[in-house]
Amino acid sequence: MSNILKKIGAFMVTLKIIGNFFIQPTLWLAIILIYGMYTRRIKKERQAFRTAVDSDFYEGRHAIKVGFVFSIVGSMMLFGLGVMLPINWVIIYAIFMILGLLLYPVFDAIFPLFIISGLVYGMTESQLFNFEVIKYEEFHVEFMTGILLIGTVILFITACALYLFRNSPLSPNTQSGKRGRNISSFSMKDLYLVPLVILTPGDQFQSVFSWWPIIHIAGTEFNIIILPLIVGLSLRIYKEIPRVAIKFIKKQYLYLAFIGTGLTVMSIFIPIMGIYGLIVLLVAYCISRYIIKRHDNKQEKWFAESNEGILIVGVRPGTPASKMDVEVGDVVVQCNGIEVRNEIELYEALQSSSTYCRLKIRTFSGDTKITESAIFSDSPYEIGLVIIK
Repeated sequence: MSNILKKIGAFMVTLKIIGNFFIQPTLWLAIILIYGMYTRRIKKERQAFRTAVDSDFYEGRHAIKVGFVFSIVGSMMLFGLGVMLPINWVIIYAIFMILGLLLYPVFDAIFPLFIISGLVYGMTESQLFNFEVIKYEEFHVEFMTGILLIGTVILFITACALYLFRNSPLSPNTQSGKRGRNISSFSMKDLYLVPLVILTPGDQFQSVFSWWPIIHIAGTEFNIIILPLIVGLSLRIYKEIPRVAIKFIKKQYLYLAFIGTGLTVMSIFIPIMGIYGLIVLLVAYCISRYIIKRHDNKQEKWFAESNEGILIVGVRPGTPASKMDVEVGDVVVQCNGIEVRNEIELYEALQSSSTYCRLKIRTFSGDTKITESAIFSDSPYEIGLVIIK
C-alpha cells in the first residue's frame, strides 16, 4: 500500500511540474509569436508575389522538432553534469525573455538579453550590489557556470538548426533599388522553444508559492522547473546565394559555441570566469553578427531585375520547378527555345508545350545550364517559379 501511495505522490508531483510549465507567460507568448510570424510571412508573400513561396506552417514544425530533440538532450546533459541554477536568475530570465519576445518582430535581441539576464543576476546577487529577488537565496559564483553553459547550448542549437533547415525556402522581399530596378533580399525568422528541465537548490520558491513541488535527493531539497528556453534565429541575406550564406552563418555560430565551451570549462576551475565569460561571449556574438553582415555586403552582385531574362527569387515546394535544377538567383533566359524577358513572355512560352518545360538558365555566378521537366498539363501558372515583381 505504501508503494502505491509513493507512486501516486510521485505522479502528482510530476503533474504539478508539467502544469507549472504551462502557466509560464514566456511559453504562451512564444507560441503566439510563432504563429504570428507564419501568418505575417504568408500575407507578405501573397501581397508581393500573389502566392506564398511555401504555405506550410514550417515555423511551427521547426519549433517542435528543435524543442523535442534539444529538450531531451539538454536536460540529460544538465542532470548528468549536476548543473543547478538559482531561482533568482530564473525570474530575471523570464522578465528579459518577455522583453525579447515583444521586440522579436522588430529585431532579434533574444540571445543578447539572455546574456544580460545572467550579468544582471551576477551583479545584483554578488557583493557588487546588496539586492535579492527572493530573500534568503545564497549566491554561489558557480551558478554563473550553469548560466554560461546554457548560453553555449543556445549557440549550438542555433548552429544545428541552420544545418537541419538549410534547405528550407527563405522568404523573399522586394524593394526598389537605387537605379530604379527592383531588388530582392531573403529573410529567415525562426523561434524555437526548448523545454529544459533544471534543478534549483533549496525550497525558496516554495516559501513564496506554497503549492510549488519540491523533491528530496540525498537529504537535500530541490525545486524542479521546466524552463522555456527561447532560441531566436533571424537573418537577412542581400547579396549572396542563400544556401552559401547559411553555410557561412552556421560556421560563425559554431565558432561562438566553441568559444562558449572553452569559457565554460575555464569557469569550472576559475568560478569568477562565469561572469567574465558572459561578457566575452556577448562581445563575441556582436562581432560575429557584424562579420556576417560585412561578409554579405562584400559580395559584388545584387538580386536585381534583369533586362536579359527573369530573376527567380523562390521555388515553391511540390511543384515541377522544385524537381528541376532551379535555385534562387537563377535567371531564366529561354523557355522551350523561346527567349523570355518578363513574366508574360515566360507563360506564353510555357503554353507552347502543354506538358513539358525546358529552361535555359544563367546562374547567379554567370554559368549557363539547361534543365527540363514535365509540367502540369495546361497549367503553366502552376510551374512553381516565384518571380521578382
